[in-house]
Amino acid sequence: MRARNPQFVVRPTLGAFAGRTFTWPAARYCENISAAADRLAHVTGARPLPLYRAAGGKASPRLLAAAQACGYAQVNGQPPGFLTGVPGAQDPTEPQIAQAVARVRGGDVVAVPLGAWSRQVPQVPVGLEPWIVGLKAQGFCFQTLREHPDYRVQDGARR
Repeated sequence: MRARNPQFVVRPTLGAFAGRTFTWPAARYCENISAAADRLAHVTGARPLPLYRAAGGKASPRLLAAAQACGYAQVNGQPPGFLTGVPGAQDPTEPQIAQAVARVRGGDVVAVPLGAWSRQVPQVPVGLEPWIVGLKAQGFCFQTLREHPDYRVQDGARR
């Protein structure tokens, strides 16, 4: 029997709540996503798209459904699209980046974090150039999620 009010276990690995375990109802998870969207709107002066990315890109079908019920869709940045996505590497080498760039396919979302807690040397903008050069060499262009066909918003609603 499916729960009417699903609960989600949340275990932050970084930040002030690292190592603690919380159990949130769907409404609390949505509040958390909304709080992040509100903060982005405050900082940038523009409302973000109704999108989010679960930590590590990991979300159960129930979590995806709960977020969708409150108006949010998850964006899945594919593992090869992460600047920090080279497994086990503290600072990716050029061959590792080239290998990851080669796995990117049309329509993939390439997430560009502004840094990773585990790195001694910031990857942006230093680590960004090999990605851009490699992707351009493969004929890729760059667009924002507002332009991506899976996340485009028309008339106030996501398509």
